[in-house]
Amino acid sequence: MQFLDEYFLYDIGSEVSGLTSELNIFYLQKLLEKQGRNIIVLTSSLYEANKIYNDLSNIMDNTCFFPMDDFLSSMIIAASPELKYKRLETLDKLKDAKKHLIVTNLMGYLKFLPKVGTQNFVEINAGDNIRRDELVTKLSELGYKVDSLVTASGEMAVRGFIVDVYPIEEMHPIRIEFDGNTIESIRYFDENNQLSFGKLNNIKVKAIEESITDDVSSLFDYANNPIVVYIDELQIQASYKKLCEDILEYKTKNEIKDKLMYELTDIKDNDRIYINLINTGEHDLHAKSIINYNSNFEKLVADYYGWKKQGKNVYFYLSNDGEIKTIKEYIPDANIVKQTINHGFILDKYVIISEFDIENTNHQVNNYK
Repeated sequence: MQFLDEYFLYDIGSEVSGLTSELNIFYLQKLLEKQGRNIIVLTSSLYEANKIYNDLSNIMDNTCFFPMDDFLSSMIIAASPELKYKRLETLDKLKDAKKHLIVTNLMGYLKFLPKVGTQNFVEINAGDNIRRDELVTKLSELGYKVDSLVTASGEMAVRGFIVDVYPIEEMHPIRIEFDGNTIESIRYFDENNQLSFGKLNNIKVKAIEESITDDVSSLFDYANNPIVVYIDELQIQASYKKLCEDILEYKTKNEIKDKLMYELTDIKDNDRIYINLINTGEHDLHAKSIINYNSNFEKLVADYYGWKKQGKNVYFYLSNDGEIKTIKEYIPDANIVKQTINHGFILDKYVIISEFDIENTNHQVNNYK
C-alpha cells in the first residue's frame, strides 16, 4: 500500500487528523517501517489501547501490548493477573533487536518498573549447588507466593527437600528435589493430582511480578528512546488531570508521601507524533469509512462503477481464493490484493474494500446470481 505515502506524514512533531480507525492502523504500521525505531502508541484509556492493539496484532506480529488497570483498581482492588502477564511478556520482547509497536494506556506509560537490566528470571539446572532457602528467596523476589499446595501460576510450595513452583510460561508446575545443597532432579507434575512426570535438565523461571528495585525505569526506558504517538492528545491530557486528582486524594487519605508513579513531565518523550480524532487543520486527510456490504453484491457493483466514474482507484484486499473468485465473477476488472485488512476507507483518489465488507460471500453469493 505504497500509495498511502502521498497522504501520510512521518516527521517527528507531525499532527495528523481525519483518519478512519482503519487508516490509523495503517499509519502506525507504515510509521514503524519508515522510522526503524520502537514506537509507543499512547492512549488515554485501557479500552482504546485494547482496541488499537487488537487491530494492529491482526496485521503485524511485532505488536506488543502493555496494559494497566485504572488507578483505583490497581491500588484498591486486586489487579488483573492477565494484564500483568501481558506486561511481563512485553518487557521480555523488548530485549530483542527487533523493532516493535508497543500499545499502552496512560497508566501503563507512567508505571514504575524495575530498573532496565534487572534480571527477571532464575535459571535452574539439575546438579546446581544451591541451598534450598536461597532458591526460595530468589523465587520470592520474582513474585512467586508460598502456598501449601501449588495449583496455579505464580504459586510455590516448600516441603522438606522439595520445592514446587508454577512458572508463568509453563503448562504444568515443576518439582525441584534436593539432595543436601544439590538439585538432584527437576520434573513436571500434574497440578490436579500432584503426581510427577517427565524430567528436565534445566528450566528458566521468569518473574511473575514487576518487582520494584531501588532505582526505577519506565516503559519509555525499556523501549530505548522510542517515538511516542499520542492518540488524541486532548483526551490524554484530560485523563491525566483526572489521574492526578485521584492520586492526590488517595495519598492524602492514606497518608502517603512517596510518588506512586511517574508524572507525565518526568518522561522526556521529545520525539512525538500526534494522531488527533478531531480536525486540527494541520494535516486532515478527510478519510471516510465505507459501508459493510454484508454480501449485498448489487450495491457493491453499483458503488464500484460509481467510484470508477469519479476517477477513483478501487482496491479489494482479500484473504483467500474463494473471495477472490467471487469478486472476479461480479467485477472482472477488479484490482485485488491478497491480504487481510480491517474494514475499508475512502480517500480522494482511492477506495479500499476488505474481506470484512463482503463477509460470508461463499455462503450467500447465490442469492445475487
